[in-house]
Amino acid sequence: MGSPPGLAEAIARLAAWTDLWRQHDGDAYWWPGLVTPEQVGQQRVHPDLRPVASWCYGVAGTARAQQLAGMALRDPERKHTAEAAMLAVLRSPAQLGRLSSTGLCHGTAGLLHCAWRMAADATTPEIGAELPRLATHVTAQLTNSPAAPNPDLLDGTTGVALALHTLGTGRVPAPCWDSFLTVA
Repeated sequence: MGSPPGLAEAIARLAAWTDLWRQHDGDAYWWPGLVTPEQVGQQRVHPDLRPVASWCYGVAGTARAQQLAGMALRDPERKHTAEAAMLAVLRSPAQLGRLSSTGLCHGTAGLLHCAWRMAADATTPEIGAELPRLATHVTAQLTNSPAAPNPDLLDGTTGVALALHTLGTGRVPAPCWDSFLTVA
Protein backbone atom coordinates (compact mmCIF):
# COMPACT_ATOMS: atom_id res chain seq x y z
CA MET A 1 0.00 0.00 0.00
CA GLY A 2 1.55 3.27 -1.13
CA SER A 3 1.22 6.81 0.10
CA PRO A 4 -1.79 8.87 -0.91
CA PRO A 5 -1.21 10.90 -4.08
CA GLY A 6 0.37 14.25 -3.35
CA LEU A 7 1.48 13.38 0.18
CA ALA A 8 5.21 13.80 -0.49
CA GLU A 9 4.56 17.13 -2.22
CA ALA A 10 2.47 18.34 0.71
CA ILE A 11 5.16 17.36 3.22
CA ALA A 12 7.82 19.07 1.07
CA ARG A 13 5.70 22.24 0.83
CA LEU A 14 5.14 22.39 4.60
CA ALA A 15 8.81 21.65 5.29
CA ALA A 16 9.89 24.40 2.88
CA TRP A 17 7.62 26.90 4.64
CA THR A 18 9.08 25.87 7.99
CA ASP A 19 12.56 26.33 6.52
CA LEU A 20 11.71 29.96 5.76
CA TRP A 21 11.25 30.58 9.47
CA ARG A 22 14.12 28.47 10.82
CA GLN A 23 16.41 30.65 12.93
CA HIS A 24 19.99 30.21 14.07
CA ASP A 25 21.31 31.94 17.17
CA GLY A 26 24.96 31.00 16.85
CA ASP A 27 24.54 27.86 18.93
CA ALA A 28 21.64 26.06 17.35
CA TYR A 29 18.67 26.12 15.05
CA TRP A 30 15.23 26.93 16.36
CA TRP A 31 11.80 27.73 14.96
CA PRO A 32 9.29 30.31 16.23
CA GLY A 33 6.26 29.02 18.08
CA LEU A 34 4.05 31.09 15.81
CA VAL A 35 4.48 33.48 12.91
CA THR A 36 2.48 36.70 12.99
CA PRO A 37 1.42 38.81 9.99
CA GLU A 38 3.89 41.46 11.17
CA GLN A 39 6.73 38.92 11.09
CA VAL A 40 5.71 37.84 7.61
CA GLY A 41 5.77 41.49 6.50
CA GLN A 42 9.23 42.00 8.04
CA GLN A 43 10.45 38.55 6.91
CA ARG A 44 12.09 38.07 10.30
CA VAL A 45 11.47 36.84 13.82
CA HIS A 46 13.02 38.71 16.72
CA PRO A 47 15.41 36.46 18.70
CA ASP A 48 13.58 37.34 21.93
CA LEU A 49 10.60 35.40 20.56
CA ARG A 50 12.43 32.07 20.72
CA PRO A 51 9.93 29.71 22.34
CA VAL A 52 10.74 27.34 25.17
CA ALA A 53 11.89 23.87 24.14
CA SER A 54 8.46 22.31 24.65
CA TRP A 55 6.61 19.79 22.54
CA CYS A 56 3.55 21.88 21.73
CA TYR A 57 5.02 25.00 20.13
CA GLY A 58 8.71 24.85 20.81
CA VAL A 59 11.88 23.39 19.42
CA ALA A 60 11.13 19.83 20.58
CA GLY A 61 7.91 19.40 18.64
CA THR A 62 9.16 21.23 15.55
CA ALA A 63 12.45 19.34 15.54
CA ARG A 64 10.58 16.03 15.70
CA ALA A 65 8.28 17.14 12.86
CA GLN A 66 11.33 18.10 10.81
CA GLN A 67 13.03 14.78 11.56
CA LEU A 68 9.91 12.91 10.44
CA ALA A 69 9.69 15.06 7.30
CA GLY A 70 13.35 14.32 6.56
CA MET A 71 12.68 10.61 6.90
CA ALA A 72 9.55 10.76 4.72
CA LEU A 73 11.30 12.83 2.03
CA ARG A 74 14.56 10.89 2.27
CA ASP A 75 16.27 14.20 3.08
CA PRO A 76 19.25 13.43 5.34
CA GLU A 77 20.19 17.12 5.70
CA ARG A 78 16.75 18.01 7.09
CA LYS A 79 16.94 15.05 9.47
CA HIS A 80 20.44 16.05 10.60
CA THR A 81 19.40 19.69 11.17
CA ALA A 82 16.44 18.58 13.28
CA GLU A 83 18.57 16.22 15.35
CA ALA A 84 21.23 18.90 15.86
CA ALA A 85 18.55 21.34 17.05
CA MET A 86 17.25 18.82 19.59
CA LEU A 87 20.74 17.93 20.77
CA ALA A 88 21.59 21.60 21.30
CA VAL A 89 18.50 22.04 23.48
CA LEU A 90 19.30 18.94 25.52
CA ARG A 91 22.82 20.21 26.15
CA SER A 92 21.78 23.77 27.04
CA PRO A 93 21.22 24.47 30.74
CA ALA A 94 19.69 27.83 29.72
CA GLN A 95 17.09 26.19 27.47
CA LEU A 96 16.27 23.49 30.03
CA GLY A 97 15.95 26.17 32.70
CA ARG A 98 13.24 27.90 30.67
CA LEU A 99 10.96 24.88 31.11
CA SER A 100 9.39 25.59 34.46
CA SER A 101 6.75 22.84 34.38
CA THR A 102 7.02 19.09 34.09
CA GLY A 103 4.06 18.43 31.78
CA LEU A 104 3.95 16.94 28.30
CA CYS A 105 2.59 20.03 26.60
CA HIS A 106 4.75 22.87 27.92
CA GLY A 107 7.26 21.08 30.11
CA THR A 108 10.21 18.79 30.48
CA ALA A 109 8.24 15.55 30.08
CA GLY A 110 7.24 16.61 26.57
CA LEU A 111 10.85 17.43 25.77
CA LEU A 112 11.92 14.06 27.20
CA HIS A 113 9.38 12.14 25.16
CA CYS A 114 10.14 13.98 21.91
CA ALA A 115 13.85 13.40 22.51
CA TRP A 116 13.20 9.69 23.18
CA ARG A 117 11.27 9.38 19.92
CA MET A 118 13.96 11.30 18.04
CA ALA A 119 16.73 9.17 19.57
CA ALA A 120 15.04 6.03 18.27
CA ASP A 121 15.25 7.39 14.71
CA ALA A 122 18.50 9.36 14.99
CA THR A 123 21.57 8.72 12.91
CA THR A 124 23.87 9.02 15.93
CA PRO A 125 23.54 7.92 19.57
CA GLU A 126 24.09 11.46 20.91
CA ILE A 127 20.44 12.31 21.63
CA GLY A 128 19.94 8.98 23.39
CA ALA A 129 23.02 9.63 25.51
CA GLU A 130 21.38 12.80 26.90
CA LEU A 131 18.15 11.08 27.97
CA PRO A 132 19.25 9.79 31.41
CA ARG A 133 20.37 13.28 32.45
CA LEU A 134 17.09 14.78 31.23
CA ALA A 135 15.09 12.09 33.07
CA THR A 136 16.96 12.95 36.26
CA HIS A 137 16.10 16.61 35.67
CA VAL A 138 12.40 15.77 35.16
CA THR A 139 12.19 13.67 38.33
CA ALA A 140 14.01 16.33 40.37
CA GLN A 141 11.59 18.94 39.05
CA LEU A 142 8.64 16.73 39.97
CA THR A 143 10.02 15.90 43.40
CA ASN A 144 10.87 19.51 44.25
CA SER A 145 7.60 21.02 43.05
CA PRO A 146 5.79 22.84 45.85
CA ALA A 147 2.46 22.55 44.03
CA ALA A 148 -0.03 19.79 44.69
CA PRO A 149 0.16 17.04 42.07
CA ASN A 150 -1.99 17.64 39.01
CA PRO A 151 -3.22 14.32 37.55
CA ASP A 152 -3.86 15.71 34.02
CA LEU A 153 -2.38 14.01 30.98
CA LEU A 154 -1.04 17.08 29.15
CA ASP A 155 0.05 19.26 32.04
CA GLY A 156 0.22 16.91 35.00
CA THR A 157 1.74 13.83 36.52
CA THR A 158 -0.02 11.33 34.25
CA GLY A 159 1.87 12.59 31.21
CA VAL A 160 5.12 12.77 33.17
CA ALA A 161 4.65 9.18 34.37
CA LEU A 162 3.97 7.96 30.82
CA ALA A 163 7.07 9.71 29.46
CA LEU A 164 9.26 8.30 32.24
CA HIS A 165 7.72 4.83 31.89
CA THR A 166 8.35 4.87 28.14
CA LEU A 167 11.97 5.87 28.65
CA GLY A 168 12.46 3.32 31.42
CA THR A 169 10.99 0.40 29.50
CA GLY A 170 12.23 1.43 26.07
CA ARG A 171 8.79 1.10 24.50
CA VAL A 172 5.48 2.91 24.27
CA PRO A 173 2.71 1.11 26.16
CA ALA A 174 0.04 -0.25 23.82
CA PRO A 175 -2.05 1.18 22.37
CA CYS A 176 0.50 3.87 21.52
CA TRP A 177 -0.45 6.44 24.13
CA ASP A 178 1.57 9.13 22.36
CA SER A 179 -0.16 8.98 18.97
CA PHE A 180 -2.16 12.12 19.79
CA LEU A 181 1.15 14.00 20.07
CA THR A 182 1.96 13.04 16.45
CA VAL A 183 5.54 12.20 17.47
CA ALA A 184 5.26 8.53 16.50
